[in-house]
Amino acid sequence: MRFLLRLFLITLVGLPATAAILAYSEQADIRITVPATRDDLNRIKERIKDFRRVDKDQDLVITQRELDLLLQQGLEGRSRLRVRSSVQPGEMELRFTQPLPGKPPAAYLNFGIRLEQSADFPTLVGVRLGEVELPTWLFKPMDSLLKLFVMDRAGDFPLATFNDQVRMLPGRLEVDAELPRNLREAGGQWLTSDQEKARLADYYAVLNRLTRKVPPLTSQSLSGVLKGMFLHAQGRTRLSDDPVAENRSLLTVLGVYLVGGNPARELGFTALVVKQPRLPKMRLTLHGRRDLAQHFGISAAIAAHAGSLLADVAGFGKEMNDSRGGSGFSFADLAADRAGNLLGRLATEDARQALRLQKQAGGLRSESDVIPDIGRLPEGLSEARLERDLGGVDGARFNALEREIERRLKTCRVYL
Repeated sequence: MRFLLRLFLITLVGLPATAAILAYSEQADIRITVPATRDDLNRIKERIKDFRRVDKDQDLVITQRELDLLLQQGLEGRSRLRVRSSVQPGEMELRFTQPLPGKPPAAYLNFGIRLEQSADFPTLVGVRLGEVELPTWLFKPMDSLLKLFVMDRAGDFPLATFNDQVRMLPGRLEVDAELPRNLREAGGQWLTSDQEKARLADYYAVLNRLTRKVPPLTSQSLSGVLKGMFLHAQGRTRLSDDPVAENRSLLTVLGVYLVGGNPARELGFTALVVKQPRLPKMRLTLHGRRDLAQHFGISAAIAAHAGSLLADVAGFGKEMNDSRGGSGFSFADLAADRAGNLLGRLATEDARQALRLQKQAGGLRSESDVIPDIGRLPEGLSEARLERDLGGVDGARFNALEREIERRLKTCRVYL
């Protein structure tokens, strides 16, 4: 009996080291992350917009290239991990390469997994470490635990229909139009742990208190609300010791509020705030404008969750749409997008940077600490004027204005 216990302990301790040894290589399986083009950014934006629609007659098709970009942006700012997908009928392979520390990296960890469609939820059918395929009996318990975890968190989400709603086909995924609706009906609860719900509810309470400091129907600067929320985040971090999670929850609640949503309902923690008054109608501004506060806060929330490139996609894509018949392309809006993007990235990049950002934002003195001056930045430009006056999005004058925004951002104290 003692021998068996000792053998079990040695195996338990030795598995991570063994896995690292098997995955170790001096060559990267995925040599480089393919940079996204302007067309790629617009496609990602369209896929995100498609997923938010509820249209029973139109399924969402995600190509392998788009899937790779979405996965890569989900990892951006948290890891140097590279990812590639391969989608075949009823099966999908995901390959990963993690560069080890060093410039250039001295070595890499290469690994991958294979998923297969099954009766309810995709089944893990293969795990590769380096060039070694692990035997099924070794990773099968991992697959069972993953399914138990997902089913436990699913709540009211109709998990049994997942297999019918996400189909693996040659070079693409097809997502049934019912899936986005089902996810929304589940209220996002199955994606949020009880601990995270409690954290979100706490920031909701702080936001509620701060937005009630001014008389009803009165505009209020977003900078003051940011300062108060980040001061609260500093206090919570001393207890949780997780500044990245604190900052991400703060920006999530704020982002949903700025877009006009109800954070408690959208994020699934309504039961925790039933005794609180409803949040006041959104009247937060930057430079006296509500649209700039929205651009800033939404970009910050996206960057905190999905990476800075995806935040740029949302902001740039909206401005291009505006140039085609909306309010016109606005470099002032773009400056707010970039400022929010930078805040979200720094707030969640790593623990050290997250703590530093908390301290900087908790000491805000004015709006200029977080958003640059927007004077003399062109606005209301139609697509035709963009082409004629600035040479289009790749023109020299357009690029010069982008560089001017970046220069102005360097004057904002919070980002120094």
